[in-house]
Amino acid sequence: MPDPDLFRRLDELVRTHAELTAALADPALIADHARYRQTARRHAELEHVVEVYAGYRLAVADAQAARELVRESSGKDRELFRAEAEENDQRAGALAE
Repeated sequence: MPDPDLFRRLDELVRTHAELTAALADPALIADHARYRQTARRHAELEHVVEVYAGYRLAVADAQAARELVRESSGKDRELFRAEAEENDQRAGALAE
């Protein structure tokens, strides 16, 4: 599992990205071409990191939900949910790298 400090930093980047997204719609910023370019550049720099982190969080949540369904089910359903949990764990692991 990745370092908790890493998650805090990633959460901060997600917040910054959201703030930049909102700022890019601000007419005052749009009117200031230099600041707009700088803001748009930083927004673009964060885009990939934010998308990968969102994918990671989704994979972790999906794996957890599948494991809960494993505990609540039996037979073929249990095996399907177990496979889904493993698949999402692998996807989260790949995204964490």
